[in-house]
Amino acid sequence: MRFRDIRDALVLSWLAGDFGLPTAYPNKTFDAPPGEAWAGLFVVPAQPGVATLGDTGQDRHDGFLQIDLNYPLDTGDQAALDLADRIGRHYKAGARFDAPAL
Repeated sequence: MRFRDIRDALVLSWLAGDFGLPTAYPNKTFDAPPGEAWAGLFVVPAQPGVATLGDTGQDRHDGFLQIDLNYPLDTGDQAALDLADRIGRHYKAGARFDAPAL
């Protein structure tokens, strides 16, 4: 799997969650909407590891999707916590997100 495929699968998984926030995507221009909540996505890869050996061996690509929730000052944390819970349900253990086939 290519790093681009991993990034695409994770970004598409965010879009599929339909969380309703303007979003800053990796290495894309973004102007935060003043006075509104928004999210920032960061795909953070780790060093690949060996999954299988041999001529047809495969690497394992670990890492994580960091989602920063940004809310206006003095609005409290309840909305952010509620959305974080919703996001956590979307990304539950065992969930699988695939990149589109080229």
